[in-house]
Amino acid sequence: MSKDRIQIDGVWYVKEQDTNTVQELQPSDVTNYIGCVYETDAFCWEATMIYRDDLETLYPDVSVEFTDKRDADRENWIVEYWDNTKWFQGVYNNAPESLVDARATMDVKGINDFRTFLKYIEQRGWIDLSE
Repeated sequence: MSKDRIQIDGVWYVKEQDTNTVQELQPSDVTNYIGCVYETDAFCWEATMIYRDDLETLYPDVSVEFTDKRDADRENWIVEYWDNTKWFQGVYNNAPESLVDARATMDVKGINDFRTFLKYIEQRGWIDLSE
């Protein structure tokens, strides 16, 4: 007879297994990053940079999660992920080919706000905006 079950009033009960064990994560299973967010009533930009495995140096590229919040229904907000440094430089420096996509995504104020944010992350040393 198993020690993991007991009979009470003719009904067999099985010992419950411990399901609350906490596993230990390996450092290589976790991605560490630094980030910052700039948000307006209409848009949100979250820039991140990922640490290398040494947790001291960063990979050279910045990525931006962009949210278009202009729709009153939060479920309809548009979220995009941008990681093209050349495009960031082009938007910042008014390059016509970059502004085509920027205008399709943001209004004039949004583009100017994004430029302000790009300048901020450049001052942090995350990106070089010169072409």
